[in-house]
Amino acid sequence: MERIKIMVVNNVMYAQIPFWSISDNEYRGMFVMIDTGATTTAFSSDVLKDLGCYSESKKGTARTAGGFVDTYEVIVPKIKVGNMELADVGVSSHELLNEFPFDGILGMNILMQFNFSIDFDENIVTFKKRGT
Repeated sequence: MERIKIMVVNNVMYAQIPFWSISDNEYRGMFVMIDTGATTTAFSSDVLKDLGCYSESKKGTARTAGGFVDTYEVIVPKIKVGNMELADVGVSSHELLNEFPFDGILGMNILMQFNFSIDFDENIVTFKKRGT
């Protein structure tokens, strides 16, 4: 079980989550919005390029609150949630996120790997890997 500190700003949850940087060959903390309404974890193309993970090989489309956007499916080698590691995680990349003040959106494709609870009094999310 892992406890991760969150920030809540204007009713939006943010956390620092380490993602593997191919460019640096180490984990790099990414500032992400935790979004239980997002099907897929998504990042700005600029962030994924910086991590060395960007690719335009698998083009797709995603529906957002603002309409449809072009996306690319990208595989991030490793993501850490506390001390728990996920490998070869599919995320989407799109230009729209380049305009936001955070690195990406942590969506349900990652969140569903865990049972989690949110303590808004303490600003903590507790994650427990499912099936353990």
